[in-house]
Amino acid sequence: MTKDSTIENQIDHLFRHQSGKMISVIVRIIGYDKVDEAEDIVQDTLLKAMQIWAIKGVPENPEAWLYSVAKNKAIDEIRKNKNKVKYESEVSSFLYSDMSLIPTIDKMFLDNEIEDSQLRMIFACCHPALAIEYQIALVLKILAGFSSKEISRALLTNEETTNKRIFRAKKKLAEQNKELSVPIGEQAVERIHSVNRVIYLIFNEGYNATTGDRILREDLCFEAKRLAELLTASQRFRNDYTTSLLALIKCHLSRNKARFDSDYKLITLDNQDRNKWDREMMESAFKDMQKVTIRTTNKYFLEASISATHCVGPSIEKTDWAMIISLYDSLYKLEKSPYILLNKFIAISYYKSIEEAITLMKGITELENYYLFHSTLSHLYKRAGDNEMAIKSLEKAVTLTENKQEIEHLRGKIEKLKS
Repeated sequence: MTKDSTIENQIDHLFRHQSGKMISVIVRIIGYDKVDEAEDIVQDTLLKAMQIWAIKGVPENPEAWLYSVAKNKAIDEIRKNKNKVKYESEVSSFLYSDMSLIPTIDKMFLDNEIEDSQLRMIFACCHPALAIEYQIALVLKILAGFSSKEISRALLTNEETTNKRIFRAKKKLAEQNKELSVPIGEQAVERIHSVNRVIYLIFNEGYNATTGDRILREDLCFEAKRLAELLTASQRFRNDYTTSLLALIKCHLSRNKARFDSDYKLITLDNQDRNKWDREMMESAFKDMQKVTIRTTNKYFLEASISATHCVGPSIEKTDWAMIISLYDSLYKLEKSPYILLNKFIAISYYKSIEEAITLMKGITELENYYLFHSTLSHLYKRAGDNEMAIKSLEKAVTLTENKQEIEHLRGKIEKLKS
């Protein structure tokens, strides 16, 4: 690896972890109607880092270096435009005089203010005026430092669609600029639920996919974890639902290293090497769960409890399947989803019989056009020793997805069953 490529890799790492912080702070300073300007400042900052560090090497404290350059570029930009641009933000009145401009920007780049700016940005990105797919794209673009191309690859959409979503979302933020204060009271509770939903969906996009860019999908998972940790670290916004969501994410991620083989083929739970599970992360999840008081009406806690039950099971046979079935029953009372029934019936296949589970699965008519339903059914048939029906189910699944990677994955399973 050359010196230049090493620098580029370090820049990429810093971009992913620091750009969201810098953009959040600068947007808070100049206004949510100027997200593009904030992104340009951060992009210029990273470009300067790439140029200088390639010659002089990476500084001892690269984050502080980036913040210093970003601050100076923001100050220069505001000075240049203050007589022709109207700034509307909580600190806009301090931006028009050099006596107050520099101290204000210095203050906004303090650690506690950076954290607060990120929280404000999360709430802004999850504003109810934005459709959920816009919220997800905006969070990944602004807070997670994903490019439009990376978002498209991670979410299996085309880049044009992603760009349109981001453009429209930014436009909506600009329209709502004056009203984007941090929510309080009932409004805060509602918005936290929206934020949790976005974090949950981002995590699921990364965790549940069986194809796609593995590194990007892991980045999605760990970004969801970071955002949940950001919320739970805030005394102001910490709540049982986000704490439960964080525990759920940790429980799932603790098993991540055992989920795929070297070719990124999914290893089902019954075939995973449990010695590869991250016991330290599991314990952290269990501690989070102990803090939660709202449980029976908390879908994230119930899902975390299901995942935790898998975590403590010494083997697939010795897993407490009765407890898992009971938890799915509680979850179904909160959310009448066929996907919950699907997972409950998988649990029944281990607790009672595969044949009973297959019969119950066939009754979920809402999922007949969902390829993963037939893929799951195939797995049950395979366990029952009926390879013919397992193949037929996979062939049906192939007809129900347009994703080329997913089709290739399913066909690979068909060939394996036929051999």
